Amino acid sequence: MANLIPRRGDGQRGNLATGRREPFGQLQEVFDTFFDRIMHQWGGPFTSSFSPMRTWDFDVDQRENEVLVRAEMPGFEPDDIDIQLDQNTLTISAEKRSEGEREQDFRSFYRTITLPAGMDADKVQACYRNGVLELQIPRSEAARPKHIRVQGHQGQEQPPEVKNAQAATPNQSSSAT
Repeated sequence: MANLIPRRGDGQRGNLATGRREPFGQLQEVFDTFFDRIMHQWGGPFTSSFSPMRTWDFDVDQRENEVLVRAEMPGFEPDDIDIQLDQNTLTISAEKRSEGEREQDFRSFYRTITLPAGMDADKVQACYRNGVLELQIPRSEAARPKHIRVQGHQGQEQPPEVKNAQAATPNQSSSAT
């Protein structure tokens, strides 16, 4: 315990009794100040090209008659976007390159999803505005969900099949003593 260097309230290492700082603490403070000034003045290497990547929203909404796909893809033009529907696999991709005097910019987008079977590829509508791609993919008539109407038995307590099944099984409601 005698070898531990106590910390002062201001976060610097040093001797609590005299307020004196250790040489390595002084050196670290000089380097921290130096790098803080460089990063503040020139922006540093981590300001633009190494910033965290933004993940854009991608939403698939299954409706009764269609599947609606929305993808945020800002910075692209409609000609940059490629959409392919092969069987039940939808692939959306886009690439854009731009070159200036001193910098180059490359953007790409790629998503592949599996759609339910029975989509009508010939009637897909795609619209791109304000950086959002929207696809309306209709279901074929055969692939649309069918609603089945449930009918009740009027005038009978139970269907005949249920009555016959109950008559064939012995009554198990006898009490045990």
